Amino acid sequence: MEALLPATLHYDTRSRCLVLRGDNQNIIPIWPSGTNPVNRAGRRGVESPDGTTVLEGNDIKATGGFLSRQDAAADCLSGTGQTAVFAIASFVTSSG
Repeated sequence: MEALLPATLHYDTRSRCLVLRGDNQNIIPIWPSGTNPVNRAGRRGVESPDGTTVLEGNDIKATGGFLSRQDAAADCLSGTGQTAVFAIASFVTSSG
């Protein structure tokens, strides 16, 4: 069964990684295959293969599941306070 994770997308300047803030913790997202980074008007984010775009500050609802910290990129784990890793199966944005 997939989990539903409501969160807000943020860019961590120290690690240079996108992180989700939700569930009272910082979460490292593992995006679905085919998701690409974007930068729109200075806001970092991602665009999914179906064209859904989420940018810094957007609220999203992601489905997927939590993984072990060892499944995340080491750069995103070091010293930034990220406490969980979430593999995203799909997501929708709920703010612009």
